[in-house]
Amino acid sequence: MPLALLPSKPVPTHPLGTWTRMKHSGGSTMNTLTVMVGIWGMVVAAFVALMIYRSQLVQNETDQLFLGEEEPSSTHQENDDIIRRADKLQPVVKGVGGAAALATFLVIGVWLVQELRQSNLI
Repeated sequence: MPLALLPSKPVPTHPLGTWTRMKHSGGSTMNTLTVMVGIWGMVVAAFVALMIYRSQLVQNETDQLFLGEEEPSSTHQENDDIIRRADKLQPVVKGVGGAAALATFLVIGVWLVQELRQSNLI
């Protein structure tokens, strides 16, 4: 098989910098930091959406004490349903929040390494 028909593979030009992919019609460059910032943005957007959803959910929660009711009222059942849904959502919010924090630190770290390499400090 001639070499010209083999698929081209990404060639790293810098461990944390730019990856260049050769194409038949030209070349394209993709920066690692740009990709990481895009992923970070999606994770943070998901976290913000979950926080907004949770705040809308618990906005209807009432702080009432239901005393001496043998048959739970509809308000009591609605309140219990809201609390149950918010409790189910809590681990997801914590997980996505942790992922957002981790992604933030990774983006800052990669940016810092790139800046230090450009200024020839490391």
